[in-house]
Amino acid sequence: MINIEFCRNEWIPALRSGRYKQIDGTLMARFAKGDVRYCCLGVAARRLGAVERSVFPSENHGQKCDFISLAAPHSKDERDNFMPHELGKKIGLLDGQFLPVPESFIGTCYKDEPISISYWDSDESPCINLALLNDELMFTFDDIANVIELACAAWESQSQGEVKTSGPVQMKPTLALIGD
Repeated sequence: MINIEFCRNEWIPALRSGRYKQIDGTLMARFAKGDVRYCCLGVAARRLGAVERSVFPSENHGQKCDFISLAAPHSKDERDNFMPHELGKKIGLLDGQFLPVPESFIGTCYKDEPISISYWDSDESPCINLALLNDELMFTFDDIANVIELACAAWESQSQGEVKTSGPVQMKPTLALIGD
């Protein structure tokens, strides 16, 4: 189960706020003139109080930048470009990037496409690979927030004993998503 309260009250609003600029390939990067960008997991880490630990000179899509590793406050857990385990566990993430979903979530669609499901190897639990959505599939923060919201709704339905009996769930794009 995921931390629905954190997702709905902190993470989803932060992703939709416009306060965070998006990047792929790292949790956080600082570009020239102080331009800072985050992946969706970096936004969650910051909302959980992550602190900057190490700076790695790098490049992202041809632009010079510094990749910033994040860690939980008062922790030595530093995983370079990955969500710190201690923080990921507060959300319910597996290995810092996999958002568990109930079996009933399988087949859920977003923008007329089934949401890609990964399986956590230790117990074959279905999950959404958030790094994949952010880095490879190039979902916007709004898209990722909508997918996380669908996962929260699926967990709530399961906890209330509701069983999905009809085909895949469809989420209609909001005005903010039309034209993507």
